[in-house]
Amino acid sequence: MPKIIHVDLISADLKRLFLEFLPEGYELVTRDDERWEEVLPTADYLIVNTAPVDEKLIDRAKSLKLIHKLGAGYDNIDVAAATRRGIPVARTPGANMASVAELVFALALTLYRKLHIILAETRAGKWNMWQHRPFCYELAGKRLGLVGFGSIGQAVAKRALAFDMEVVYYKRHPLPADATPGVRAVSFAELLRTSDIVSLHVPLTDETRGLIGEAELKSMKRNAILINTARGSIVDERALLTALEEGWIAGAALDVVADPPLAADSPLFKLPNFLCTPHIGAATRDADARVLKMAYANIERVERGEEPLHVVNRTRPNQA
Repeated sequence: MPKIIHVDLISADLKRLFLEFLPEGYELVTRDDERWEEVLPTADYLIVNTAPVDEKLIDRAKSLKLIHKLGAGYDNIDVAAATRRGIPVARTPGANMASVAELVFALALTLYRKLHIILAETRAGKWNMWQHRPFCYELAGKRLGLVGFGSIGQAVAKRALAFDMEVVYYKRHPLPADATPGVRAVSFAELLRTSDIVSLHVPLTDETRGLIGEAELKSMKRNAILINTARGSIVDERALLTALEEGWIAGAALDVVADPPLAADSPLFKLPNFLCTPHIGAATRDADARVLKMAYANIERVERGEEPLHVVNRTRPNQA
């Protein structure tokens, strides 16, 4: 019976979902199982959400045929170490784009309508109908600037157009104009300078690490907000703190931070114009079901002797 190891610690409810979609004839061993360490060396497949998969872990798993990321970004996996072992690393592109895109607007609307503040006040018995109105805004008519324009960025753009927003994006290699109706490519500098909302949708690479720092934040509009649902290290959090304290920008929402979790005593949490969520962009049952189905289907391909889909490393000359 092929054995699948899951690296992350997950809740009992999520484990039931993993088992619900598990193909017949496979064994799934999750991190909470006391047999996890024992099974790891003989596991055929490794699936992972956000936990680190380093060279040490890969070397302990002597029988791996495939490492599968349950998501699009794979910077938590030592791909080079897997490649040296001849182990393909696959991902599930597009499976969680709706969930992430929807969170972008949940965060934007929360900042624009001061929902985090108003909800807390209302729970405390305050009925402030008028106090926040001069400081609340609509999405309609605002310019949304997307840094990165892959499947998630495009999903955000589609929803933004439904809100009657103007959408621009920056991508090193812009798409043809007729491929993105209603959306316009601009330079990175113009996007930062003119957007009311800047939303980040790029992978973490050497080029994007620290992409949003002091100079970039100072170039943004003073009434702009920054949203990051991509990877934490793309934003310089020290510079962001200063930007929010000194009013370089109006607000920020992070679903990802450089070194999670963000400490409870972080000065960012003292700011009313800052939101932070614990990397929940893809955390919906709908997205989990899609990524599991894709990953399990890919594992079944390998068991049939077929090449896996959506592989990010080349381990054999003829690998797609």
